[in-house]
Amino acid sequence: MLAWRQHAVVVGAGCAGLAMAVALDHVLPGDWRITVVDPTFRSASEKTWCFWGEVPEHLAPLVRKTWTKSRVAGPGWSRTDPLRQHPYHLVEGAAYERHHLERLRRSPRVRLRHGAVDAICSRPHEGADVRIDGTTLPARWVFQSVRRPPNATAGRTALAQHFGGWLVETQTPVFSPDRFTLMDFDAEQGDGVAFRYVLPLSETRALVEHTVFSRAPWARTRYDAALRTWLDARTPSHRVERREYGVIPMRDDELPQQTGHSIFNLGTVGGMTKPSTGYTFANVHRQVGHLCTTLLRRGRPRPLPSRPRRFAWYDALLLDVLARTPERGRPIFERLFQGHDVDGVLGFLDERSSIPQEASIFSSLPWAPFLAAASRRRAQPRLALGPANP
Repeated sequence: MLAWRQHAVVVGAGCAGLAMAVALDHVLPGDWRITVVDPTFRSASEKTWCFWGEVPEHLAPLVRKTWTKSRVAGPGWSRTDPLRQHPYHLVEGAAYERHHLERLRRSPRVRLRHGAVDAICSRPHEGADVRIDGTTLPARWVFQSVRRPPNATAGRTALAQHFGGWLVETQTPVFSPDRFTLMDFDAEQGDGVAFRYVLPLSETRALVEHTVFSRAPWARTRYDAALRTWLDARTPSHRVERREYGVIPMRDDELPQQTGHSIFNLGTVGGMTKPSTGYTFANVHRQVGHLCTTLLRRGRPRPLPSRPRRFAWYDALLLDVLARTPERGRPIFERLFQGHDVDGVLGFLDERSSIPQEASIFSSLPWAPFLAAASRRRAQPRLALGPANP
């Protein structure tokens, strides 16, 4: 049998690529080899990933903090709910990267290859070729997280979740470490939906983010100004340990998990970012687990089953409302959280709710903007997909 038929290539060493490579090393037969390709294998130390629900056993050592109470708030109101079904977890990017890279470096059959990928092309019947800096690397399976699939379909609405965050330490107690703030809408809304997100690590240390849903990201100085104003109102002195900034796509594009016979698309480029929230981490690990389980049991990977179509429809309608009438955003979110506990909302956002539960949620929201969005959806033209490498 040709060597390439026992070769798996992982393109991209971010969250999804590292998870995939470690999982492949665990399930593939001993005569297989694995190559991980990335231009830099650069540290992700400025990233923080969060998710809710059950913690997979292999991720448990990497969870830095878990909260079982959640706070949401707005001008003149606040509520704190226990999270009995969906505890909320934090994973630090640097620790995640170190853990996975150390495991890969210890494996005799894994090669970490620095390089830029020029193209990923299917072979006529099976396998794929990965072109790296002008050379070709053939493989039976390719798992990539860096290039938008050529068989993607553009959506109709494009927003961004963009944020600036400070890891701060204060001289006096300011935070409640037993609860985190999921969304605090007591912030100037401007041209989008703005809220604060607070992850306390102790009474004097927390990651505080100013997050916005809108069409275009801000300059970093604007997030910094918002964070400084909020902190100055609560503590006479604070020290910024590090800063993090990011942009997460909020688009209703259709991004397939598979291209051809042998190329699988991971993470954001494989549709694992939920359009209406920007959360990706848990979906990535569900996808990786399913690919490896099916590879082990059936001899070939299978994509994660498609999400129920109704959730894609819910996301598309919300994006349309937020894009066309951003001033409606805060009232919609406030009605959602004032009428339902956070545990139930997280189950809905995780797409594990029932239709009666969803009906209860929708009955508490203003109908007019969503009905208007639904009536114009079919007439809306699809967007351009933009550059192939997001």
